[in-house]
Amino acid sequence: MRLLRAGRRVDRLRVMGLGVREEYRNCGIDRRLGMELSRNAQRLGYPAIGAS
Repeated sequence: MRLLRAGRRVDRLRVMGLGVREEYRNCGIDRRLGMELSRNAQRLGYPAIGAS
């Protein structure tokens, strides 16, 4: 029960290992991917998102 309750306190989403293949870089895909991640995170109730 303690783990279930602790999980509800997480209010930020961190995405690790995010990347775009070299042949698709500089085409705007990275920006679109970030926008979609942010939109979906907000829809799921996360007010903040970080990526690395």
